[in-house]
Amino acid sequence: VSQTGEWYLKDAEYREEGGTPDSVGIIRLALAVKLKRAVGESAIVALEKHKSKRFLEGLQKCDNVTLLGSSAVKKRLAVFSFLVKDSVSGLFFHHNYISALLNDLFGIQSRAGCMCAGPYAQYLMGINEQLALQYLTALREADGLDRTHLRRVGEYSSNEMLRPGFTRVSVPYFWTDEQIDYVVDCIRFVSERAADFIHLYQLNCESAEWHHHKQRTFHARKWLGYVSFTKNGLVVEEKKV
Repeated sequence: VSQTGEWYLKDAEYREEGGTPDSVGIIRLALAVKLKRAVGESAIVALEKHKSKRFLEGLQKCDNVTLLGSSAVKKRLAVFSFLVKDSVSGLFFHHNYISALLNDLFGIQSRAGCMCAGPYAQYLMGINEQLALQYLTALREADGLDRTHLRRVGEYSSNEMLRPGFTRVSVPYFWTDEQIDYVVDCIRFVSERAADFIHLYQLNCESAEWHHHKQRTFHARKWLGYVSFTKNGLVVEEKKV
């Protein structure tokens, strides 16, 4: 999507699929609403304001972190989007790489990638319409691709690594000040030392995923192929990696 148009997946099955209703999610949502009412909206707003201010002030002290969006708004959600710049080259690290480092080094779960509000994200990153269309040309599927007789495993571009994006972190209202300071310190460490770890990671160009070279497979995952039925019942074979 851009400011002047939108494009859709070619495969009708992928394009029109509505997805499975999130029944468990509906129950969790009801519990979340009940919790919000129990805590009180005014209390949550006050807590979020304090937490957001502390987190924002911490990130603003990180020299290699570029915050996206206005820092001067009086009312804001506790969601922070940012890019990390290499101090030597002046170039930005890939957003998925930064998210992977936060997870692998500190267990911090962040979100990275191209967000739902495409034109707004492009605006935040300084991508004008001409550049947005150049990205589109690099990312969209070939017009001559026959989706019936020639299909890839997934419905995505083989150049997915080129898709622009950023990293996002949310600050829950129930975090302590110590937890906020810890996450800020972790982001600061990653922003200062990201270049030191990049040789240990491999990039999947088709999915834009970054994995540590020793974690290219899901070691703990149990596949259906590992299951067998015996006279003693169901047995899951342990695979050594």
